Amino acid sequence: MGLIKNLWRGFKGGPDFSNCIEVTAQLENWQLNLTLPVTNIVTAKAIKKVNYPFNQSGWFEANSKQRLQHHYVHIETKLWYYLPMAIFYQGEIGVLSLSTQLKRIPAERKVNAKDLDALGHYVITEYDEYYNAPLDSSGGGGENTRWIKHFEDEIRSAFEGYFSEEEIQEKLAQTIPPVPQPPMEPHEIKTINNRDWVFCAEFQERGHTHDNMYCHPLSEDYYLCLNFRHRVDDSSKYKHWKEHANAAEKRVMEMVRLEKVETTALPEETQLLLE
Repeated sequence: MGLIKNLWRGFKGGPDFSNCIEVTAQLENWQLNLTLPVTNIVTAKAIKKVNYPFNQSGWFEANSKQRLQHHYVHIETKLWYYLPMAIFYQGEIGVLSLSTQLKRIPAERKVNAKDLDALGHYVITEYDEYYNAPLDSSGGGGENTRWIKHFEDEIRSAFEGYFSEEEIQEKLAQTIPPVPQPPMEPHEIKTINNRDWVFCAEFQERGHTHDNMYCHPLSEDYYLCLNFRHRVDDSSKYKHWKEHANAAEKRVMEMVRLEKVETTALPEETQLLLE
């Protein structure tokens, strides 16, 4: 029956909600519970912290990491591979992943995360400033800036001395292709199980790969981010598993339990075997 079902769908794999685990984390006075399908790739079982005392001085700096524009403390990651039915096709056709992150808004931004619209604007601004950063920026990024400069240099080397600056500017406006990281669409406020989440989608110009981010404030400075990445390795096959991945993402979000709790300080080293 499983083979027939997979043949009809055009893929195998993806999240299977008949086999789930519970992931628990205490984020100061918030209790987070995630119900997640077991990953369908072989991974090592890891010891995970259950206590994330982000209000402790220096704790976030000591435990956070940077990936692109994202500065966060990792809570949990799960990956679900979508695989082809054809036996001669090597590799996966795509991956749905979830990275659960604790994030902080820098104090100099003067943004209150509890203001959902302000939080949404911050997420988009953080993206824009990273990819459109000056080439000499100390914070890295600037992919779009480098892309534009490359084409400007190509045009100028070909036309300088033959055309006026005005004509070169017109040529640049007509020639430079879309940047690799296009502007994000405005954020949305999505209500899921009576809790409001700031939703932002980050797309790439080429292909269908994108991130769907659901953000919820934990305090004025910190917020929880559930980042679902739809990594499309074969665009021609995406039509087969796109709806399944969207439905899985929706179901995971509907099972998120995030509640305020009375806290007693847990030792920072408290750990729990989650899998």
